[in-house]
Amino acid sequence: MRRILHLSPGPTDFVALLNDLAVAGAWFELHRQGGCGAGELRLKDDFASRFNIAPGDWIAFERTESDRWYLGRVENVTASSPAGVTLRLEGMGVQLNEVFPGGFQADSDAAPPHRYANTDLFFNDPDYLLETLDSVDAPHDVVSLLCSQYVAPRTNISINPTLIEAADPPGNLTSLKFRGEESVRAALKDLAVRAGNASWGVDQTGAFYFLRPRPIPLVTWREGRDLLSLEMTRDRDLLFNRVLLTGDYVYDAPVNSDIATRGFYRWRGNYIQPASRNAYGERRIRLWIPWIRTATDSQAFVSNFFNTYAQPLARYSIEVASTTLPRPWLGAVRLQDRNGNTLITTQVETIRVQFDHTPRFRLELGPQDPRILWPEPPHDERWEIPANRDQISNPPTSSHLSSESVSSSEDSSFESSANSSDFSSANSSDESSDTSEESSDASSNSSALSSTISDDSFVSSDDTPLSDSSFDSSADSFDLSSEDIPSDDSLSDPSSNAPHSSDAPDPTSNPPPPHSSNGLTSEVGPPTSNSGSD
Repeated sequence: MRRILHLSPGPTDFVALLNDLAVAGAWFELHRQGGCGAGELRLKDDFASRFNIAPGDWIAFERTESDRWYLGRVENVTASSPAGVTLRLEGMGVQLNEVFPGGFQADSDAAPPHRYANTDLFFNDPDYLLETLDSVDAPHDVVSLLCSQYVAPRTNISINPTLIEAADPPGNLTSLKFRGEESVRAALKDLAVRAGNASWGVDQTGAFYFLRPRPIPLVTWREGRDLLSLEMTRDRDLLFNRVLLTGDYVYDAPVNSDIATRGFYRWRGNYIQPASRNAYGERRIRLWIPWIRTATDSQAFVSNFFNTYAQPLARYSIEVASTTLPRPWLGAVRLQDRNGNTLITTQVETIRVQFDHTPRFRLELGPQDPRILWPEPPHDERWEIPANRDQISNPPTSSHLSSESVSSSEDSSFESSANSSDFSSANSSDESSDTSEESSDASSNSSALSSTISDDSFVSSDDTPLSDSSFDSSADSFDLSSEDIPSDDSLSDPSSNAPHSSDAPDPTSNPPPPHSSNGLTSEVGPPTSNSGSD
């Protein structure tokens, strides 16, 4: 027996139980990443009843009184004459699109920039003194803070700390900064990838979840017994082994020098999965993750991206008639052939429920299209050549290396070329008037940076190869690893390309401690200027 509830003004305020005879049809979707999704309810009400349910009201679908399957907000009401009312619904997760962490400054929109980080790399940001800082170590830490600081106060979503889980391993995170431009939902898509493809969203009770993937099957369905239809697709459409990633801005520090600081540039990375490319040819995708601006953060993201998309995967579409609804975020589904042999045990990305007296489920098993999760901008971007190359007097740093060639190793499981792309920018007089103490710090950082560029496949500013490295790993694992990446401190002071003042430290002194090694061939590329705006 199905139950359809009208709730208003809030999702817990009961108004009425809709008469089953007045319902012409209903359907809804559940997503592993997103929770309750789109839905629709068609009523037989006459045209005069069109104001009984308003946009902003809530509709709940229940199989029985104690078994709720869906909760959604009314987004649109369409009434037809002489009778017929159609309600378009969206799950409570839609409110994650309406919450924007941080801001530009407190006196303009009552919110300063908000940074979540485990280190202080970007003290040259123009709004550094305005920002709010929270110390975090892993993606789930950021999720917890976003929920408590922004989601809970501004939405109807309930937050249960036990439903926010750490990945195993927890995943890497260096620094994320929000200025009120991106929604919490956009941030969650990135954080979930870093956390090992975590499940996230808002469930049928209005509770937020961020959960580790659960491989244990919730239900087993067999061909010829439970399945109304079964289709399998294998193609190259979702196969990607090269990622061009564009991230956030990195700002130069003013330096005590006759040459003006270079302004700011955009973090860019070029990542390749060699085994996949050798096997299937090059399949490139461009991604824009607007808060990434360190090698650690970009590699953490791309590593898990390749784990999902660097090889062709089978995708299944099935249709089932059942009275037991598996929630996609709570576990996997096992499919068997007619003889009971397992075809696949996998996570369900989407379940579409035709909510009739005998519900029918249509399930999509397989990864989501990343081009939908991270769509490209509507126009191509062209990046100009680096500026001030003739003014370099120090050894090349991570902000001034060429990315024109990438070292290749067939045995390497992953290659990256982390490129910092320069946006040409004139520096204001107040930028150049920073204290000598700041200048000294910037010079010191740059000297430490210059000594980190060694034993790797870098190309200097004059296109002279420095050295090559190749690392062995399993060609089948599609794992990301890293070795001899310049320290993230290198990102904090790209201004080290400018000549140092006479009292600046020797750029070859005080080399940093060696980095830990776990097998990545990496290349850091040049900041290239761009006269346009993003």
